[in-house]
Amino acid sequence: MADGVKLATQATPEFKLDDLKVGKPDARGQPVQEIYWHTDDFRIYRTPHGLATMLSDDTDIAKTQRANYFHLSEDISEFRQLLQTMRPLTLPVSGFVLPSTPAKSRVLDHYEREMARCIAMAVSGQVDEAKSFAEGLKSRLAARAGNRGRIFHLFISLLLTAVALGGGWLAAEYWTTSFFEFEPREIALAVMMGSLGALFSTSVRLRSMDVDPAAGIGMHIVYGGLRILVGALAAVILYFGFRSGVINGILQPVGDGLTPSADAPSTTVKLNLYWVAFVSILAGFSEQLVPNLLDNKAKSATKGESGSDADT
Repeated sequence: MADGVKLATQATPEFKLDDLKVGKPDARGQPVQEIYWHTDDFRIYRTPHGLATMLSDDTDIAKTQRANYFHLSEDISEFRQLLQTMRPLTLPVSGFVLPSTPAKSRVLDHYEREMARCIAMAVSGQVDEAKSFAEGLKSRLAARAGNRGRIFHLFISLLLTAVALGGGWLAAEYWTTSFFEFEPREIALAVMMGSLGALFSTSVRLRSMDVDPAAGIGMHIVYGGLRILVGALAAVILYFGFRSGVINGILQPVGDGLTPSADAPSTTVKLNLYWVAFVSILAGFSEQLVPNLLDNKAKSATKGESGSDADT
């Protein structure tokens, strides 16, 4: 699999352009896999380490070619970084490499050929045209890498949501008592539905989601996992807010949980599970709902303390 683009090399008295052949080593000793551009003044070819360029046998021509080539060096560097993100994914810790497909190999080969064309334009003296072509090529590759990142982000979210649903189901099934007299099944339901709401939010926003095309697999795992974790935690926080009586208003519990009293504390009142499921999904879906509620409560508490101090 290609790693990128190597810097241009000049022919030497010991190694000429005509010595460069497929299946033979180049001037650096790397086997030549394929020659993309073959002219009298330069060659652009592929080795196991990526694209490489060999300049003219004529020293003066090679000097001009090298100057033209380095006008494109920044674009080549960015292209190389983007191309590396399209390589087969390696899972962290295990080192397992996800298998590639012939279709994916053809896609990478297409981009390599396009970059070879771009380099050929620059070496031939069409520097401005080459830079313009490189910008378009990088944009297309970045878009493809971004889509790949979004798909993997969604896959991680699906996987962690499945874990949350399975863990919540097991907790609801076997966690029957609570040291703090909490309602285990309601908390488990909040975790399950909060993660589901976060997954729904991720799916809805997937196409417009900002994804760094150069981000590695580890970052996608962190981003995807954090979104599901935040959704589950938000649902639990909202649940405790209603159980404590601190949060009320339009999302006030309905049904059996509507009117807790002193004789029947809120921790012993059975909430409507459909309501718990809905508000938990809502908390997981909206990233700002619970933070805004907490922020408003904190401001109210701070304002109340300030007022008490003033009265004193």
